[in-house]
Amino acid sequence: MIEELLNKLLTKHISRIPASVTTGSIKDVDEDNYTCTVEREDRPTLYGVRLNAVEYTGNRLVVIPKTGSMVLVCMIESDIAEAYLLAYSEVSKVLIKIDTSEFEIKGGSIKGVVGVSSFEITGQKLEAAVGESSVEVTPVNVKASLGASSIELLPVAVNITGELMINGGLQGGLPMLTPLKDSLNSLKTYSESMKAAIATAFQQIPNGGSVASMNFNTAMSTKSIVISEMENQHAKQ
Repeated sequence: MIEELLNKLLTKHISRIPASVTTGSIKDVDEDNYTCTVEREDRPTLYGVRLNAVEYTGNRLVVIPKTGSMVLVCMIESDIAEAYLLAYSEVSKVLIKIDTSEFEIKGGSIKGVVGVSSFEITGQKLEAAVGESSVEVTPVNVKASLGASSIELLPVAVNITGELMINGGLQGGLPMLTPLKDSLNSLKTYSESMKAAIATAFQQIPNGGSVASMNFNTAMSTKSIVISEMENQHAKQ
């Protein structure tokens, strides 16, 4: 199938351009210089074969053939120094550059840069960044960051680093649970100490102090300060 396609392309191009065309297979690719080495059966190996007919100095679209793939090579006026690829049976990747935009497409991933923005997409992850902002999406979580602040969404939780602002922060900061519990426990201890001190003071009053102390203790026996569990296990700081 591949040989038949190459033969058709060979016949088509021979009739149109003053050049010789040969077949071979890709031995290696120099992606920095956009050239490749082509091995031919019973013929000398071709080195420095351009991936496209025109050399690149700026914007470009480059197809990188897969190592081992079958190719057609055109040699302008039969000059091996002017050899370039006409066709290839398999592709490794595609490179595109247009001004400040660059893209790379290959099996399993696409990545690119557009000005100060960049992105990469694979089968399991999407990453994108714009300046100091970035986002990462996977099947199990979503992460986003801006400077020192970040947020991570998990199936059962949300993790936040930095300052969390709700409704513009007009109502002040949220209370911190541990200091709040310590303050309430201190207030409870103070109240219980005051209760005991009052009962003792009543007993020191002559003529009926003991009765007053007993009445006070009876009235206060059903009163107490209870500090319930305030921690929400689904929202932590």
